[in-house]
Amino acid sequence: MDEVEKIINVLDPYILGVLISLGIGLILGLEREYNNLKEDKGFAGIRAFPIVAILGFTLGSLTETYSTWLPIIGLGAFIFFLGFNHLYKETVEYERSFTTNLALIATIILGLMVSAEYYRNAVATAVIIVTLLSLKARFHTVIRNITSDELFGLIKFSIIALLILPFLPNNNYGPNELINPFEIGSIIVIVSFLNFIGYFLVKFVGSKKGILLTAILGGLISSTAVTWSYASRSIESPELSKKYAAGIIIA
Repeated sequence: MDEVEKIINVLDPYILGVLISLGIGLILGLEREYNNLKEDKGFAGIRAFPIVAILGFTLGSLTETYSTWLPIIGLGAFIFFLGFNHLYKETVEYERSFTTNLALIATIILGLMVSAEYYRNAVATAVIIVTLLSLKARFHTVIRNITSDELFGLIKFSIIALLILPFLPNNNYGPNELINPFEIGSIIVIVSFLNFIGYFLVKFVGSKKGILLTAILGGLISSTAVTWSYASRSIESPELSKKYAAGIIIA
């Protein structure tokens, strides 16, 4: 770690930013290039993405010298260029490259983040974007296998977690102030989340791996909730009780 810090301190800040932007562009460009070769389509890949990332970094670096409007103007011009590039193309061809356009816009913004010295945030965001891009086929497979009941269940969970829970009062009520609506809602959301994750993991990766992966993820949130959920499930499915017990221990 000390050697890495020494190298960073020796490098010029601009060169360091260029190298980080280059790395971000290569990560995204490699995935897009592989996708282009596999599906025989696309217009940007291993060369275009690093250039766009460095362009974003350069625009951000010139802000202090010229104007704070320079990144905004540059980003707007870049988006206009992408739109103009597809103006006369067929709708199907445009839809095929729409994800690549979004990835290019994200790449130039990540370059701007590097110029503001948000190095870790930019790299972490790039990794998340690459993960989403590379899981395209897996997402399609999952969506094709989701039933209408599962979809409605996911929508109901989203409503409870995102629309109802944040507005519950975080105050104590009742005898000895034992009732806290927000804490009760949080428990409901956590248990429901574990049930959803566990259900889909068991469905798509198998009962053994699904139960253990859910235990690991749930243990990071609440081992008590995992224990509660798995204990009730082991009663419903006695043949899986040993796996649920192992999941509780892991959590």
